[in-house]
Amino acid sequence: MKARWGVHLIVAGLTVTASCLVYSDDLLLDGPATGGAGGATTTGVGGAGGSNTTNVGGGGGSGGLSPDLGWPLDDTLPTRCNAQPADTGASWTGWGNLQFPATIDVTAGQTSPTIYGRTYQAGVTDGAGQASGWEAELAVGPLGTLPDGEARCYSFLPAAFNVDVGNDDEYEITLTPTQPGLFNYFFRYRPPGGAWRYGDLNGSDDDIALVEGGRMVVAETKTAPAPLVVATLNLGCRTADWSQRRALVVESLARIDPDLIGFQEDCAEGTGPTQSEEVRSALSSYTRRGYDRREVAIEQVDLGGQTYETRLSILSAHPVTNDHWIQLPHEAMPAKALAVDVVIRGQPIRFYTTQLENAPNLVDVRRQGAQEIAGDLPSGAISIVTGDLGAGPDEGVANVIATDVLRDAWSVANPNQAGPTFPASSPLDRVDYVLATKALVEGALLGAKQLDASSGSTWLSDHRGVAIAFTVP
Repeated sequence: MKARWGVHLIVAGLTVTASCLVYSDDLLLDGPATGGAGGATTTGVGGAGGSNTTNVGGGGGSGGLSPDLGWPLDDTLPTRCNAQPADTGASWTGWGNLQFPATIDVTAGQTSPTIYGRTYQAGVTDGAGQASGWEAELAVGPLGTLPDGEARCYSFLPAAFNVDVGNDDEYEITLTPTQPGLFNYFFRYRPPGGAWRYGDLNGSDDDIALVEGGRMVVAETKTAPAPLVVATLNLGCRTADWSQRRALVVESLARIDPDLIGFQEDCAEGTGPTQSEEVRSALSSYTRRGYDRREVAIEQVDLGGQTYETRLSILSAHPVTNDHWIQLPHEAMPAKALAVDVVIRGQPIRFYTTQLENAPNLVDVRRQGAQEIAGDLPSGAISIVTGDLGAGPDEGVANVIATDVLRDAWSVANPNQAGPTFPASSPLDRVDYVLATKALVEGALLGAKQLDASSGSTWLSDHRGVAIAFTVP
């Protein structure tokens, strides 16, 4: 796995160093630059030999091909952050919030703007000065997670009383984060002997929500080369015991510590969370990272008497600067491509996920969809296209997307392995791909592996996922 870290904070001028704060493992705000945590380093990768050099869909090997790279990074399952101890305080009537700012953008090593929160209890905080014995803390954790409940990977930092504002007591705190990443933050308050009451930008009357939490982006300053891990996985909607499959998906992704993930058939039931939202929260408890998330709706499907809405979605451990989606030609099922723009170690990257029609007779439709994606590839940026292309290498759809700009990362990394991905239990064909800019594949490829976890007869999905590791300078 990539390296992990402890905690080092500067809070209101006070330096606090700990490997475990009072309530959780770490705040993710200090530590070494993430990088390969073991295993082989990259080796030069040239053409894969024979027809595989030009056929991006090539897979199966024969004599004279380059050796397979396999997976050179440590893929040990990391330990999860500890859960927050149960709150045994007494309930109380009152209110609290995160006052401002709603967003913070800082560079690692810089002090944040002051963060303010306010709390109120009738007959208590409306007196002069700080209410006696009250505590206020800032909760900081991975973007996409909440601090109540188990609150894994959250840290809770004492805030100082600032001033009275009307009937409210206002508290303040500053941070000096030293580790880049994406974070949520909230305030919480309690009177003597009371339970913690959490507040977001909308207060505490309606509990707290991710969309009302503060967002902090800590930009990286290190420029040393480090692995860039990307993955694609068709989640297979909420079929075949999703609760069991979810654990397999999360653990498989935690082992590779991905920077960018493209999901297909990401489903929600009614107004509940999508599968990728559930994965994001659980994955953070292993990787200690927050994730930006983008999605585009595809269609409603009926499965086993239940209606679901399917989506394409992307998780990014780096801030998304822009996103868009492309309507693709289709007949039997709607088809789209979702793209996000990110900057990683100074390199602009456009990352796509897509799912093309899979009916055998719709070859031309798949090719038309592939041409639409190819026409959207940016100039002057690294492009990575992931997804379920609905057909194997022999059909050549991957070649249509790639043109002369991209390469099929799997066939270059493991030229002696056909790498079929569907169906997961006994795969017959490789329909799941990672296509990337030629320079990245031919000069910065570390390795590739399938995501193929199973428990008994249950697989993480009906597709096997694909993970690729590159080096980004």
